[in-house]
Amino acid sequence: KYACFLSHFKFEAATEARLCQMELEKMLGCPVFLDSDNLNDLRELLEHVRNCDVLVLLQTTGLLSRPWCLLEIYTAIKSEIPIVAINIKGAHPYDYADAADFLENLDTRLEEANEGASQLLMDQGIELLDAAYLLSSVLPNIISTELHVSGSRNVLAAQLADVVNTMQTCKPLKISQES
Repeated sequence: KYACFLSHFKFEAATEARLCQMELEKMLGCPVFLDSDNLNDLRELLEHVRNCDVLVLLQTTGLLSRPWCLLEIYTAIKSEIPIVAINIKGAHPYDYADAADFLENLDTRLEEANEGASQLLMDQGIELLDAAYLLSSVLPNIISTELHVSGSRNVLAAQLADVVNTMQTCKPLKISQES
C-alpha cells in the first residue's frame, strides 16, 4: 500500500512528480507511487490507485486531456480515495475555469484535445457522461496547494508540508446522485 499515488501528465510535470515523490517519501516515511518507478504492467495502474491512501493530483494545463489521468481520478472517486491537488506553477499553468468547462463538456472536448482518448475510457468501461458528471462534481471542490519548484528550499518544504497536512486530514468527497 502506498501513502499516495501521484497522478500527473508526464510531459508537463515529470520533474515535479519526481521531486514530490522523493520529498513526500522523506516526510511521510512511506512509499509514494510514481508510475516511472512502480509500474511494470499498465493494466495494474488502476489497482495501484485503489491501493493508496490518497490520490495526489498534479494540476497542469493538459492534465485533463490525458485519458489515464482521467481514469486515475475516476477510480479514486469511485473507490472513495481522497484527492489532494497540487497546482504546479510554471510553464504549464492549470486554469480552473477552463478545467471546469472541459469537464462539463468532456464528451466533446476530450476527443478534440486528444484523439482516441474517449475510446480508451470506453475500453475501460467508463461512459464519458458518467465520468464528466463525477469529475465535474468533485474536482472544482478541491482546494489546491500551490507548488513553486523555483522557490527556495524553505518555501518548497513549507508547500510540501501543507500537502502532507492536507493528506492527513482529507476525506473523500461524496457525490450526490441525480435522480
